[in-house]
Amino acid sequence: MSEMTRKNLRFFARKKRKNTKTQKNKSEIRV
Repeated sequence: MSEMTRKNLRFFARKKRKNTKTQKNKSEIRV
């Protein structure tokens, strides 16, 4: 279970990073 949670955390961290990048790009396009 600990290994699964660790993988999930890493996956979520990667997702968050991608989301922040897309949000920044969208804001730049708006401006």
